[in-house]
Amino acid sequence: MIFNISLGGVAYISVSAPSGSTITASKDGMSFSRQNTGNITVPALGTWNVVCVYSGVTSQTKTATVSTYNSTSSTVSFTNDFTSTISVSTHPSATVSASNLTT
Repeated sequence: MIFNISLGGVAYISVSAPSGSTITASKDGMSFSRQNTGNITVPALGTWNVVCVYSGVTSQTKTATVSTYNSTSSTVSFTNDFTSTISVSTHPSATVSASNLTT
């Protein structure tokens, strides 16, 4: 009988994300989540799929390759994924403003 037991311990994926977001790392049927920026603890080495949900919007999937136990070996950032760009074309003397109730 063969047992697949990790002798290495745990590993960490360092994540940067907007405050109020939920980040999830998944691999081979395993899934681990956390709120906001910080480390996600994962029990296996390899490539993890990482997504971020912020204000009801789900980011594109990013990958994190975890290569060592007991340390942070991969960093994923979602800090700029939820910014928007507004482009306006108008008369040179016009005044333009935009608001989303907080900015």
